[in-house]
Amino acid sequence: MVRIVFSVTLEYHVAAELARGELEILLEEYEPEPRIVHALFARQKSAVPKVRVFIDFLVELFASISADMAGRKRR
Repeated sequence: MVRIVFSVTLEYHVAAELARGELEILLEEYEPEPRIVHALFARQKSAVPKVRVFIDFLVELFASISADMAGRKRR
């Protein structure tokens, strides 16, 4: 059985599937330009360590996704 599904989603949500070749981008010429993501938090002496860990996680996550997407677009 062949299943074809069309969806509009953010590329980083399906980056792993794209890298594995499980999904492919259709109508690539209509993709919107990349957007900048900001993570804001209040700097205080009593800052919650969980917030810093979460920010570090986001930085690492988006850096790896960005590298994966850049590699895919060069092919």
